[in-house]
Amino acid sequence: MGDIGEHWLDIGQAAVHFGVSDKTIRRWIERREELGLVAEQVHGKWQVDAESVTWKKPASSSPVDAALVAELRRELAAERQRSDALLGELGRWRGRYEEMALRQDRLLLEHHDELASSQRAAEQLQGELSRLKGRGFWRRLFNLGGL
Repeated sequence: MGDIGEHWLDIGQAAVHFGVSDKTIRRWIERREELGLVAEQVHGKWQVDAESVTWKKPASSSPVDAALVAELRRELAAERQRSDALLGELGRWRGRYEEMALRQDRLLLEHHDELASSQRAAEQLQGELSRLKGRGFWRRLFNLGGL
């Protein structure tokens, strides 16, 4: 490898320089031949030739911008975590809602069956009462004449 000069950056420096994540730089290194990226390992650490990257313009070199970008990335990561947590909670609530709806349906069916059964029993008792009312007092008292 030639002389490592100012335009050679490690992964972290390259990420800041181009305004991307370390992971993106590592992906670029994996695809370096396809992308035309010049990158070599020096003492087990990757070095990227910043001048070989022609498809991506460098990010602003202002330290304020880099700090702002880092802060915004942290905030975005925190918001993503909150969003994932809320989605998980929403899934749990949706599951509970579906479970409760199934329970309600089962209970309605059970009560409907019980109601129908009670109505049939009430109709039978009503019929029996009507037959008994048609008989005299002594016949009802001693159950004479059958039902």
